[in-house]
Amino acid sequence: MADDVDPGEVAGTDIFDRADGPQLVCRVCGSLVSAQDDYRLAHVDWHEASNGA
Repeated sequence: MADDVDPGEVAGTDIFDRADGPQLVCRVCGSLVSAQDDYRLAHVDWHEASNGA
């Protein structure tokens, strides 16, 4: 993901804020998440799962 891409650009990933580095911070659980699309989407999926936070 390019640095100029908005963390919430991918549908359903508006739960992230930019950290001071290349990571994103989840607004729900506070986890640092890689800004790569696969990791962002996996984290969102985890929150949406029945056993997710």
